[in-house]
Amino acid sequence: MVGQTRVHPDARQPELREVAHAGMQDAILNGDLAPGELLDEHRLEERFGVPPMVLHDALTALTAEGLLVRGSDGGFRVTDPDPATVGDALRTIGVLMGGVVRHTVPVLSDAGRTILCEFVARAGDSIRRQDARGHAQVALELYAALLKQCPNPVLTHLSRTSLVPLSYHYLVSIDRRELDWVKIAHSWAELGTSFHDGDQIRGELAIEALHGLPEDKPGT
Repeated sequence: MVGQTRVHPDARQPELREVAHAGMQDAILNGDLAPGELLDEHRLEERFGVPPMVLHDALTALTAEGLLVRGSDGGFRVTDPDPATVGDALRTIGVLMGGVVRHTVPVLSDAGRTILCEFVARAGDSIRRQDARGHAQVALELYAALLKQCPNPVLTHLSRTSLVPLSYHYLVSIDRRELDWVKIAHSWAELGTSFHDGDQIRGELAIEALHGLPEDKPGT
């Protein structure tokens, strides 16, 4: 038909790649794809409705993010984190997100402050239920909201690319961990106060404590 725009067959590849990438990322983080599992690429193509090349691009991206590893046979497996690295992963998140809080709190708008305080309230609900997975989900959503408002683009990029693989180390072991809910509740309360009062140092320390970083002792 005259005037009709032809769509190149590859035009939707970025969209399809994102569908496959996001779907597999969610499946890995929620345990649907288990640590160490060898992926059946044909089944994944059918599951997400994507051609082999698009799926391969998504698998390669997930490998670069640390959620998959590629074997000598060319197959992809879900990363099986070393339990000994969980603490280091958590502390690294604390360092990164503590820096994000320090940069972001001073420039928060009233609307942005309200959004962050809503996450604090949701975290309180999960803490009262002692819902470890619910608590982790709220924390990740809070961090995403903070990163949207962070004025430091270098820190934002580094934190975004690191947050998912580092969080995966924790999520894999979450059902086997005993959490100090009293300490967690205190850290969130401090974080909420920092958002309300615009106290970025208090917020930074709260995030660090939440992730197991040692607290500074008086006089040090």
